Amino acid sequence: MGTTGEAPNIEFSERKKLIKSAARNFGRRKDCSVIVGTGSNNMNEAIRQTEQAAAYGANAALVVTPYYIKPNRSGLIEYFYKLADIMPTIIYDIKGRTGRQIEIDEFQELAQHENIIGVKAASGDIDQIKTLIKEVAMPLRQKGRNFNVWSGDDKLTAPVINAGGNGVISVVSNLLPDLIHYMATTMDSDRAGALAKESEPLITAAFTENNPVAIKHMMYYANLIDSNEVRLPLGQMSPENKAAVEAVVRQYFQKTRW
Repeated sequence: MGTTGEAPNIEFSERKKLIKSAARNFGRRKDCSVIVGTGSNNMNEAIRQTEQAAAYGANAALVVTPYYIKPNRSGLIEYFYKLADIMPTIIYDIKGRTGRQIEIDEFQELAQHENIIGVKAASGDIDQIKTLIKEVAMPLRQKGRNFNVWSGDDKLTAPVINAGGNGVISVVSNLLPDLIHYMATTMDSDRAGALAKESEPLITAAFTENNPVAIKHMMYYANLIDSNEVRLPLGQMSPENKAAVEAVVRQYFQKTRW
């Protein structure tokens, strides 16, 4: 129920089916967690969606900053606290889609709620993410609490991990799950860096058009899914962009055997 899954265009009844299916197939595995996007700029809708995720077996909620309305500090804190009261919560910080950057001192207050377990950091600003790790995550870890910071941007996966982050909540992993998993978990930073450089053209191609339009077409072209259709107001890729991303996918799979 994230952007890559076209969450804004998914009906509430469809959410139920998708969450139940994911929880049934993966929720009880020790090596896997089901994390469901439940954020909204409507408090009651966010609560409803979070309660739904908890009821149908999700392990955690991924909660985006309320978009468009740009809440003040007190509203922002209360929003996340109310949802974290329901189930374990990962904050999703993505100013480019919400118009509201969460500040470091706000993260410090949010992290006091024991059910707020980490951040999907998608500010696009590696210095801001490093500060988040240094001033929020590290002090909590020193006190024995495992507070996680995941990159929310594929191109920043390696530097976030090198700074003390925990991995990535990824778009390109839909196309190359084994590769992204390896890059995010290997202790060989040199190898991870080399693989990240090799995959740069794919990462760039995945954002040729607004997510998830490009990655969905790339998966379709690679015969991983049966359709590249998206729901309005998302639109199909232009013929020129389709040809460009297809060329990148074709070239990558022809020459790469990581």
